Amino acid sequence: MKKSNAKTIYATSAKYSQITLEHIEQNRIESYTPFFKIDTKIDKWEKAIKAVEVIVSQLEKEGVEKSVYLLWSGKGIHVRINENAIPKDFGPLTAAHAIVQYVLREVRDEIIKNWRR
Repeated sequence: MKKSNAKTIYATSAKYSQITLEHIEQNRIESYTPFFKIDTKIDKWEKAIKAVEVIVSQLEKEGVEKSVYLLWSGKGIHVRINENAIPKDFGPLTAAHAIVQYVLREVRDEIIKNWRR
């Protein structure tokens, strides 16, 4: 096997009831983890933390508290919501996408303002 210099390898945030080619090809996702990825450089880590605080604060305002967790990656931080906290009323990918887009719309200006300081 050829050696790689990769720091992080991402798979999927989708969960399937079965891992078969048919399930994957037909996009039979059982649940999906909504997440916000904040990439940064070492000299800007404090700004990344502030962005995380803004996102988590907005999630708390929306009533999402116990299902939020943070994950440090090779270049930054992920704010994730446990996929089991999302109602099954909608398609999992659609629901995850809608949650992330809504929150980003609500916090965008504050994150940009803090990043420019």
